[in-house]
Amino acid sequence: MAPCNGGRLRGVGPLGQSLRNHARPLEDAMPTRAPVAALAVLALAFTGCQEYAEPTLTPAQQKKVQAHLLTAAPQPQHPVGAVFGDQVKLVGYDLDKAQVKPGDTLTVTWYLEGLAEPMGDNMPFVH
Repeated sequence: MAPCNGGRLRGVGPLGQSLRNHARPLEDAMPTRAPVAALAVLALAFTGCQEYAEPTLTPAQQKKVQAHLLTAAPQPQHPVGAVFGDQVKLVGYDLDKAQVKPGDTLTVTWYLEGLAEPMGDNMPFVH
């Protein structure tokens, strides 16, 4: 099939010619990596290098924690002995009731033993 209009596309006039004359290779249009790297370094400087202060307990909080620390090894109703990640040992647990009905409240007392410095924020949960 022969091109029409003497080898020129219809509708391509000065605008098409202008675009063709000002086209440049893609790598010329892409920004250099230096500004991107500089932005990444600044982002890290403002977010990744923050000082972390150890949380401190108020005297009231310290008193509450002290009230729950044991001075002797516990004798739980239900011994378990499970170790989690070499960090914490679940010694066992107590239940305040032997039977519950729907709508009743059941209190579970967990006896945990710390085996190492904690690796992060640990949160016990029940499924």
